[in-house]
Amino acid sequence: MPRYSAISLREDAERHEGISAGKVAHVPMSEQEKLEVVARLTDNVLAELTKAFFEVVKQERWGKRDLAQISGINETGIGHVLSGRRKNLTIETIALLAKAMRTRPELVLHDLRPRGKRLNKIRRQGR
Repeated sequence: MPRYSAISLREDAERHEGISAGKVAHVPMSEQEKLEVVARLTDNVLAELTKAFFEVVKQERWGKRDLAQISGINETGIGHVLSGRRKNLTIETIALLAKAMRTRPELVLHDLRPRGKRLNKIRRQGR
């Protein structure tokens, strides 16, 4: 049985499928774009956590102290998250708060890549 390296497999795929010929041009993100992307995601996560918190307050009659006892995160920290003062959330913090509020965090990645005519136009520009 022949042995292949990752490089030889990629080269083989490119030759047979024309991948390199049809490669879509790309532009690296600027530092400003990176900051904006992270800020938008952080704001969305904080908004969802806050919305879930107020739903729990309404349904379960729980407060920050209850969530602190359930999650193990201190009450002040929970208050900072919910007010938006703490924006450097870890995945662990998000998971613990979500679980404490009897919710499940879910990440949905929407495909923003161009399709059809837009893709063909971008490919032509990359040549």
